[in-house]
Amino acid sequence: MASIGGAGGLGPQAGTAQADAWAWGTIYLDPTTLSSLAFNFVMSWSGGAIGAYFISKRDPFWTLSGALAGVIANSAGATEYYPPLAFLVGVIGALGAYGFAVLLEKTYKIDDAVGAVGVHGAGGFIGVLLVGIFIRGYPNGPNDVPITFLGQLLGVALFFILGFVPGFSVSWLF
Repeated sequence: MASIGGAGGLGPQAGTAQADAWAWGTIYLDPTTLSSLAFNFVMSWSGGAIGAYFISKRDPFWTLSGALAGVIANSAGATEYYPPLAFLVGVIGALGAYGFAVLLEKTYKIDDAVGAVGVHGAGGFIGVLLVGIFIRGYPNGPNDVPITFLGQLLGVALFFILGFVPGFSVSWLF
């Protein structure tokens, strides 16, 4: 639930007496409830587990890893999705994570014993791009800038450049 947090003095009430009160809000600075967020995480967890269960041919490791991939894929838009859509995002995230992990191990012969690159890398990548598809045009932030697929793609490119490239480079040193 890292995409939400308590904040005071932000959003449409900034500069008013209500701004002094802490409120739960999303990364897009709009209000949310913990129950809706928790329900969407349960839906994405379930979708990820079911999707991975079938694609991995009932492998228990990938069933649970798929559930985690579903939650990670859902995180970017967790507060904005309708629950059945959160389920679908979980399924898509798990299928992508499993496919990427198999590609990494079978094709490129890179051992990822716990599937972290597939689950976190591919699941997160897919989740950010799905926000650009399913929440396209939704206004976010204090200036109501709409979410676009191109903007989400740029965000993923920056994550790759600022996160993966330095991390992978440092791993070669040690």
